[in-house]
Amino acid sequence: MCKLTRTTFSRLIEEETITEQELKELYREPTKEDEEKEYKETLMYMELLKMRKEEEEDDWSKAEDFFDVEDPESDEDFEI
Repeated sequence: MCKLTRTTFSRLIEEETITEQELKELYREPTKEDEEKEYKETLMYMELLKMRKEEEEDDWSKAEDFFDVEDPESDEDFEI
């Protein structure tokens, strides 16, 4: 669902796509519950991103273990 901003509403009024009365019927100020819900959703999303990053790092460490990756800073020559 798309969130409509005040800028969007202003543009709709300027373009005469919507009247101010229709706008008042459609738009309502966010309630405390709306803000809390959005905050919780944001926290859950951030936690999900953190978990994905940890999984990705774990996958890389497993790959390094599997392929026995050498330190690129080392001076040792290696053959392919």
